[in-house]
Amino acid sequence: MFARAVLINVKPGCDTKLTRTLDQEVLPLFRSKKDFRGGIALIFPQGTRALLIKPVGANGKRGCKLRNPFERAGGLARVVLGTRLV
Repeated sequence: MFARAVLINVKPGCDTKLTRTLDQEVLPLFRSKKDFRGGIALIFPQGTRALLIKPVGANGKRGCKLRNPFERAGGLARVVLGTRLV
């Protein structure tokens, strides 16, 4: 099995907002797809970075395709600094 990882910089003091936004806006976008396999969000101890990991199929295909879910979830713009690294 493969995984896709996204590293994002979080605005200082917004780690709680990030968690809420992921639960209320990002995950529902992925859950609406039939091949969604779950995901893991890890927030670094300083609260300034987060690592999002999403499993994909055994053949390396992306699975659970969404056209840029980070732009569709507008709440992330309030807590993310700069661009994300995929």
